[in-house]
This record gives sequence, structure tokens and C-alpha cells, in this order.
Amino acid sequence: MVVDHRPSLDPSFDDDVLTGYREAGVAVLLGEHLDDPVHLDRVESASRVVSSGVVAIATITGRTSGEARRAEIIDGFVTAGVAAVLCVTGDHPAARFRDTDSIVFGSEGTVIAHEARRLGAVVAVAESPAAPPLRRRAHRLVAKQRAGADFAILNHAGSVSDVSEFADRADRAGSRLPLIAAVPVMTDRRSVDALAQFPGLHLPPGMVDAIERATDSEGAGVDLAIRMAEELLERPSVAGVNLSGIATGSGPAERARIMRRVAAGVSGRE
Repeated sequence: MVVDHRPSLDPSFDDDVLTGYREAGVAVLLGEHLDDPVHLDRVESASRVVSSGVVAIATITGRTSGEARRAEIIDGFVTAGVAAVLCVTGDHPAARFRDTDSIVFGSEGTVIAHEARRLGAVVAVAESPAAPPLRRRAHRLVAKQRAGADFAILNHAGSVSDVSEFADRADRAGSRLPLIAAVPVMTDRRSVDALAQFPGLHLPPGMVDAIERATDSEGAGVDLAIRMAEELLERPSVAGVNLSGIATGSGPAERARIMRRVAAGVSGRE
């Protein structure tokens, strides 16, 4: 299991969160978000995760940075000891925020994957099975495999059967990449809205309604996430799951607690 993790600017708080994740036996995915703290040093954050004993996958995007700067960041991740570097194009700010400065993309995910491979990184790539152009998504995964990818982390693609169908298409197209499937962790309206902002995302049918109708929305959201993760992990085509989203609008401490609760449930320890 991989858990989305957003470092803060409070090292003591982050250390407590990472201790919980280490005890839960999960890896963490460090994203590169447009709304991350301005002064956040992503290489330093990755090093802190690794030093805590938690497996880290660190993201590099094609936004704003040229090849030399990307190489510096990737090399920093490798030196820090991350398990893999996730190479993605990155969302345009207009996809999530109304008023934004223009962003210049220096590259895209497939090219960055090739750069990371040359620099000696274990390479992860992303794919959005439910986003247009649907017929090309499996072949895009094959192209990323040729560029040097070792495994893929999928965007939210709907139901478990939807994920399995995409995995079958990717296999027929020639992809041999292990697939990490996304599991939405949502327990309130804020966490639903936060996931819905991202382009190319499809949530499992009925999940949002079930959470909003529940008397105990946290319990419902946790149970649905556990059930989906377990069903995905039973599929031979799925190598792992990514517990994805902010989980709750109640802040990072509650978010970490809920993520640990889901992880424990999937592991049979809850």
C-alpha cells in the first residue's frame, strides 16, 4: 500500500505522521502540487521520509523546470534513497484553480521517465485510464515502458472492474508494468470536492452518495475504501493500491489517522 503524503513546514508534526505510517507498514507518495507550501524543499522532504524508515516514491513534473533542474532534483531523490521517482507531466493550474499565473511546461511524463532512467532512478509513471483519449491510454503505458518505466500508478478509474478492464487492455497492448491502482479515501464533502478537482478522474459509482447518506460518514468512507482496496488486491493484474486523497477536511492530523485506519483495515488489523 502507498499513501498520499503532503509534508508540512513543521518537522515535528511530520515526524509523528511518518512514525504512524512506518508502524502501519505503508509507503508514501510525495506529490508535486501547485498548492504545496512555497518554501517546501522536495528533496529535503524525501530525505526526511527515507530517514524515518518509510519507503518513499517522490514525484517530478514537467511544470516550469528545464532538463538541468529536473536532473538536479532527480539526482537528489536518488541520493536521498527514494524507492522510485514518479515522472508525470503535471496538471495545469487552470484544471484546479480559477485565478492562476500562466505555467510553462518544460517537458512531459514520458520524456521525464527517460531522463530519470538515464540518471539511475527506479522509474514510476502515471496513467489515467478513464480520461480521453480512452483508446490510446493502454498504448501510452507501453510507450512509457519503452522510455524506461518500472511500474505505473493509475489515476482514479472508476470501479474495480473498470481498473481490471484497463489492465487487460494494457496487457494486450504489450505493457508488462506492475500497476498500482488508486483507492479514493473520502469521509466528508471537503475530501470529495478535493478529489473531484483533478482532471481525468472517475470515482466508483455510488461511493459519494453512500458517504453523504451515511450517519457516520467517516466510518462509511473508511469501510468503502477498505473494501475497494481488498477487491483490487485480489486481482492478479493489480500489484498494489494507492490510498489517495485528503481523506478529510479536518486537517492533516485527522487525515493521517484516517489513512492509517484504512491501511490497518486492509491489513486485517483494525
